[in-house]
Amino acid sequence: MMRTTKTLFTFLALFLGFNSFVHAQKSRGEMADTTKKVKNKEIVEESPAAEVFMVVEEMPEYPGENEAMNKFISSNLHYPKEALEENIQGRVIVQFVVDEQGKITDAKVLRGIGHGCDKEALRVINAMPNWKPGKQRGKPVRVSYTLPLIFKLG
Repeated sequence: MMRTTKTLFTFLALFLGFNSFVHAQKSRGEMADTTKKVKNKEIVEESPAAEVFMVVEEMPEYPGENEAMNKFISSNLHYPKEALEENIQGRVIVQFVVDEQGKITDAKVLRGIGHGCDKEALRVINAMPNWKPGKQRGKPVRVSYTLPLIFKLG
């Protein structure tokens, strides 16, 4: 009787702990909410509309590819006055999402150097023209993209 009670309490504690973990994850929005649809007698899982991919079959591309992107950045990136005065140089790492239409959204600095450079890097990224969107299974999807912008004097 004692052993059965102890086993039952152990099971109950594990179940409640797991249930609390799942509830906490769902309430923070970290668990993807997928729906299932029957299509031709086959169950197909659909991804949430807001899902952002890190790697896809066809990655997003800047129009004209890397050479055109480098030209756009170099002609639009202005060295901030504060950074010039302080002789600040370095690399600002920016992450953004290329959405299904190729628009840049959710741009943020992952690693910055301050002195106005971070703000300028975000300005240039947000000013980019639409990209060719990334594709997964032939359909345009949201894709996360990381890009370094280099601030160098002389």
